[in-house]
Amino acid sequence: MTCHKIGDLGIDVAPDISDSRTKTPAQLLNDILNPNQAIDGNYVSYTIVTRDGRSETGIIGAETANSITLRQPEGKTALVLRQEIEELKSNGISLMPEGLEKNIPIEQMADLIAFIKNWRYLDGSVPLGK
Repeated sequence: MTCHKIGDLGIDVAPDISDSRTKTPAQLLNDILNPNQAIDGNYVSYTIVTRDGRSETGIIGAETANSITLRQPEGKTALVLRQEIEELKSNGISLMPEGLEKNIPIEQMADLIAFIKNWRYLDGSVPLGK
């Protein structure tokens, strides 16, 4: 929810995952376990290092002749003036961290996948995974 939007929940930083009807639970699990397997070019992460040593990472949300705005998890943004940029580099990977599954128990992972698959049919009265 810190990066993906599904229905009215979450934050719109990463690809929209609300239309998951065509994906199987196994495909969704694979997407979670291997976030860098297939990355839309619009969602590749970049790192900007400023002349004063500050570092910002995110996806490019906007560019002007004078600045670059990075979109970051939790709906944060970082606007950096071009004159302050020492280095701008593509990380070639997604913002979604690898190893996310290490912090999610199997039952909760099953609930997460069930939610992604079925969120549009839930009315809040039936717990997921039951």
